[in-house]
Amino acid sequence: MSKLSRKAKVSYSFGDAACCLMNYMVGYYLSFYCGVILGIPLIIVGTIILIVQCWDAVNDIFVGLAVDRTRTKQGKARPFIKWFMLPCCLSGALIYSCPEEMCFSGKIIWVSFSYFLFALFYTCVNLPYGSMLSLMTKDQTERTVLCTSRYAGAYVGLLIVSAGALPLVRFFDHISGRKCGYKWVMIIFCLTAFVLLYFLYRNCHEADIEQCALDKDFVKGQKESFKLLFKNKAYMITLGISFLYWFKYPFYGSTMAYFYKFYLGVDEAASSVMYTAGIVAGIFVLPFVTKITIKWDYKKALAASCIVSAASMTAGFLCKKNILLAIVFFTMNYAAETFPCAVTLSMIADSLECSKLKAGRRPDGLGFAINSFCTKVGTGIGSFAVFAIFKLGGLNIPETGTVLQSENALLIIRLVFWMMPAVLSLIMILFIVKYPLCRQADLEIS
Repeated sequence: MSKLSRKAKVSYSFGDAACCLMNYMVGYYLSFYCGVILGIPLIIVGTIILIVQCWDAVNDIFVGLAVDRTRTKQGKARPFIKWFMLPCCLSGALIYSCPEEMCFSGKIIWVSFSYFLFALFYTCVNLPYGSMLSLMTKDQTERTVLCTSRYAGAYVGLLIVSAGALPLVRFFDHISGRKCGYKWVMIIFCLTAFVLLYFLYRNCHEADIEQCALDKDFVKGQKESFKLLFKNKAYMITLGISFLYWFKYPFYGSTMAYFYKFYLGVDEAASSVMYTAGIVAGIFVLPFVTKITIKWDYKKALAASCIVSAASMTAGFLCKKNILLAIVFFTMNYAAETFPCAVTLSMIADSLECSKLKAGRRPDGLGFAINSFCTKVGTGIGSFAVFAIFKLGGLNIPETGTVLQSENALLIIRLVFWMMPAVLSLIMILFIVKYPLCRQADLEIS
């Protein structure tokens, strides 16, 4: 099997860098923007996110089926990046462009519709991009290298969002004299994402281009693909790991601004320090992921990372208002989270290859689509759960800053931010130990 060029590996990382610039700007700050800037109650924001994420998850299945039905000279996944990268970037820029003077219901409609469009077009780019992992090479080590490259790009995008977004928001707010910083930051990120996606499309090619005829009976063919995937034990267990990982994400990802503003009593822009420290640690750990997973195998590496993550978040809860220790323990957690984030897609690709070896059929688009479905449903349910817990706990939003929160509300913030992720990390281990494939056994089921 031929090795991938360095240009292809680096360009593949551009895809996640572009996606993270847009998606994490939405994931980290949309709820805060809607609640604090637009004045939309958190329970409505949570409902919007849940509905859009669930729609987006269902949409994943249709996009995955479309990928599997596509036959072009460029492949079956790569053309989607060309077709949808511009609509994705344009719709992303719309989300934070809601006019301040718009009426309350108009704001809700604007945010809902623009977020709906962005989720649709984002899927049409991100899911085919993920499917290219198993189409660019059949070599397991090369796939792991691609995963590592992908998440190196992801961490660069995350670093830019976490370290630069809020300071840039403050800068644009200051020079304009009004609350328009989020809009201009998102426009800059979307323009940058478009350029990165262009180079991804230009430099990454599918090596395994299927020229076989499509099934004449489309419904029957897709039923067979679904049966094949749901009988694949390794694939189903990996789906469970992915769901839990992304269900866990909103508990600290969407909550950090509230943790800083209300519990620590510090401007939410200061949370960029904690984000940045965690992402820098992730970037430092990332080069070792491939070596450690080869030496320890998937199960040991992932289980160890979950233990470190749970211990770090528990220690962070106990340190209370000590900001320095909070940053240290969150950084340890983020470094540990690098493993499931980088390895699960390689596990998906391996399990799909196992399907081809056993049944002569590899539904790449549908396989990655169902995985994306699980991650988005997990994120949507997790986001809704966070805001529902905040509502039940008595967190007073959108009256911010000048309003003192109750002791119960402050405890809820701490529990959501620190302890819920710790518990979910331990639950993930129950799935990890059941994963049946072994890298050293060359895809033989143990």
